[in-house]
Amino acid sequence: MDAGVFYSTYTLLSVHVWLVINRMSHRTDKEAQFFRQRFYNHFNTDVEKRIYAAGVQVGVNKWARKLENIFYSSSLSFDQVLRREGTETMEGVVLREFFGNDTANIVQARLLAKYLTHELYCMQLTDESAVMQGRVQFSREPFAAIRALRSPP
Repeated sequence: MDAGVFYSTYTLLSVHVWLVINRMSHRTDKEAQFFRQRFYNHFNTDVEKRIYAAGVQVGVNKWARKLENIFYSSSLSFDQVLRREGTETMEGVVLREFFGNDTANIVQARLLAKYLTHELYCMQLTDESAVMQGRVQFSREPFAAIRALRSPP
Protein backbone atom coordinates (compact mmCIF):
# COMPACT_ATOMS: atom_id res chain seq x y z
CA MET A 1 0.00 0.00 0.00
CA ASP A 2 1.40 3.34 -1.02
CA ALA A 3 -0.51 6.53 -0.18
CA GLY A 4 0.87 8.11 -3.35
CA VAL A 5 -0.77 5.47 -5.53
CA PHE A 6 -4.40 6.06 -6.47
CA TYR A 7 -5.54 2.45 -6.06
CA SER A 8 -3.93 2.14 -2.62
CA THR A 9 -5.79 5.23 -1.46
CA TYR A 10 -9.01 3.94 -3.00
CA THR A 11 -8.60 0.59 -1.27
CA LEU A 12 -8.12 2.20 2.13
CA LEU A 13 -11.02 4.60 1.63
CA SER A 14 -13.35 1.84 0.47
CA VAL A 15 -12.66 -0.46 3.41
CA HIS A 16 -13.29 2.39 5.83
CA VAL A 17 -16.54 3.28 4.07
CA TRP A 18 -17.56 -0.37 4.34
CA LEU A 19 -16.70 -0.39 8.06
CA VAL A 20 -18.99 2.57 8.70
CA ILE A 21 -21.83 1.28 6.53
CA ASN A 22 -21.50 -2.17 8.08
CA ARG A 23 -21.71 -0.67 11.58
CA MET A 24 -25.05 0.93 10.76
CA SER A 25 -26.43 -1.90 8.61
CA HIS A 26 -28.58 -3.41 11.35
CA ARG A 27 -30.68 -0.26 11.53
CA THR A 28 -33.59 -0.08 9.11
CA ASP A 29 -35.05 3.28 10.14
CA LYS A 30 -35.15 6.10 7.57
CA GLU A 31 -32.52 8.18 9.36
CA ALA A 32 -29.96 5.36 9.22
CA GLN A 33 -30.85 4.50 5.62
CA PHE A 34 -30.42 8.15 4.64
CA PHE A 35 -27.10 8.31 6.51
CA ARG A 36 -25.72 5.21 4.76
CA GLN A 37 -26.80 6.43 1.32
CA ARG A 38 -25.49 9.96 1.86
CA PHE A 39 -22.20 8.60 3.21
CA TYR A 40 -21.80 6.30 0.21
CA ASN A 41 -22.73 9.09 -2.24
CA HIS A 42 -20.11 11.35 -0.67
CA PHE A 43 -17.54 8.56 -1.07
CA ASN A 44 -18.43 8.19 -4.77
CA THR A 45 -18.13 11.93 -5.35
CA ASP A 46 -14.75 11.91 -3.62
CA VAL A 47 -13.58 8.98 -5.77
CA GLU A 48 -14.60 10.82 -8.96
CA LYS A 49 -12.61 13.87 -7.88
CA ARG A 50 -9.62 11.66 -7.14
CA ILE A 51 -9.88 10.06 -10.59
CA TYR A 52 -9.69 13.51 -12.19
CA ALA A 53 -6.87 14.53 -9.83
CA ALA A 54 -4.95 11.41 -10.93
CA GLY A 55 -4.95 12.87 -14.44
CA VAL A 56 -7.70 10.80 -16.03
CA GLN A 57 -9.67 13.01 -18.40
CA VAL A 58 -11.33 10.47 -20.68
CA GLY A 59 -13.36 7.53 -19.47
CA VAL A 60 -13.91 8.83 -15.94
CA ASN A 61 -17.39 7.31 -15.79
CA LYS A 62 -15.98 3.96 -16.89
CA TRP A 63 -13.36 4.06 -14.13
CA ALA A 64 -15.92 5.18 -11.57
CA ARG A 65 -18.23 2.27 -12.52
CA LYS A 66 -15.35 -0.19 -12.33
CA LEU A 67 -14.40 1.05 -8.86
CA GLU A 68 -18.04 0.98 -7.78
CA ASN A 69 -18.25 -2.67 -8.87
CA ILE A 70 -15.13 -3.45 -6.85
CA PHE A 71 -16.66 -1.73 -3.82
CA TYR A 72 -19.93 -3.66 -4.10
CA SER A 73 -18.17 -6.96 -4.73
CA SER A 74 -15.77 -6.56 -1.81
CA SER A 75 -18.56 -5.34 0.50
CA LEU A 76 -20.74 -8.32 -0.37
CA SER A 77 -17.81 -10.68 0.17
CA PHE A 78 -16.89 -9.08 3.51
CA ASP A 79 -20.52 -9.38 4.62
CA GLN A 80 -20.57 -13.05 3.61
CA VAL A 81 -17.41 -13.70 5.63
CA LEU A 82 -19.01 -12.07 8.67
CA ARG A 83 -22.13 -14.21 8.25
CA ARG A 84 -19.88 -17.27 7.80
CA GLU A 85 -21.37 -18.05 4.40
CA GLY A 86 -18.87 -20.18 2.54
CA THR A 87 -15.24 -20.78 3.35
CA GLU A 88 -13.66 -17.49 2.29
CA THR A 89 -11.72 -15.43 4.82
CA MET A 90 -11.17 -11.69 5.19
CA GLU A 91 -7.64 -12.25 3.97
CA GLY A 92 -8.91 -14.07 0.89
CA VAL A 93 -11.37 -11.29 0.07
CA VAL A 94 -8.70 -8.61 0.46
CA LEU A 95 -6.23 -10.57 -1.67
CA ARG A 96 -8.81 -11.16 -4.43
CA GLU A 97 -10.55 -7.78 -4.50
CA PHE A 98 -7.66 -5.40 -3.87
CA PHE A 99 -4.56 -7.32 -4.94
CA GLY A 100 -5.93 -9.30 -7.90
CA ASN A 101 -5.14 -12.61 -6.14
CA ASP A 102 -1.43 -11.82 -6.52
CA THR A 103 0.11 -13.92 -3.75
CA ALA A 104 3.19 -11.68 -3.84
CA ASN A 105 0.97 -9.31 -1.80
CA ILE A 106 -0.16 -11.92 0.73
CA VAL A 107 1.59 -10.18 3.64
CA GLN A 108 -0.14 -6.88 2.88
CA ALA A 109 -3.47 -8.67 2.42
CA ARG A 110 -2.98 -10.44 5.75
CA LEU A 111 -2.17 -7.17 7.52
CA LEU A 112 -5.16 -5.37 6.00
CA ALA A 113 -7.47 -8.27 6.92
CA LYS A 114 -6.15 -8.21 10.49
CA TYR A 115 -6.72 -4.46 10.60
CA LEU A 116 -10.30 -4.87 9.32
CA THR A 117 -11.07 -7.49 11.95
CA HIS A 118 -9.71 -5.21 14.67
CA GLU A 119 -11.65 -2.20 13.37
CA LEU A 120 -14.89 -4.21 13.11
CA TYR A 121 -14.57 -4.96 16.81
CA CYS A 122 -13.82 -1.30 17.61
CA MET A 123 -16.76 -0.13 15.50
CA GLN A 124 -19.11 -2.38 17.48
CA LEU A 125 -17.94 -0.57 20.62
CA THR A 126 -18.54 2.83 19.02
CA ASP A 127 -21.84 4.48 19.88
CA GLU A 128 -24.20 4.76 16.90
CA SER A 129 -24.75 8.46 17.49
CA ALA A 130 -20.99 9.03 17.28
CA VAL A 131 -20.92 7.16 13.96
CA MET A 132 -23.81 9.20 12.55
CA GLN A 133 -22.13 12.41 13.67
CA GLY A 134 -18.86 11.43 12.01
CA ARG A 135 -16.98 11.07 15.28
CA VAL A 136 -15.14 7.86 14.44
CA GLN A 137 -11.41 7.47 14.78
CA PHE A 138 -9.68 4.52 13.20
CA SER A 139 -6.45 2.93 14.42
CA ARG A 140 -3.18 3.96 12.85
CA GLU A 141 -0.77 1.46 14.34
CA PRO A 142 -1.43 -1.46 11.96
CA PHE A 143 -0.31 0.65 9.01
CA ALA A 144 3.16 0.97 10.52
CA ALA A 145 3.65 -2.70 9.65
CA ILE A 146 2.61 -2.06 6.04
CA ARG A 147 4.97 0.92 5.79
CA ALA A 148 7.76 -1.24 7.23
CA LEU A 149 7.31 -3.71 4.36
CA ARG A 150 8.21 -0.96 1.89
CA SER A 151 11.12 0.51 3.84
CA PRO A 152 14.63 -0.60 2.95
CA PRO A 153 16.50 -2.39 5.79
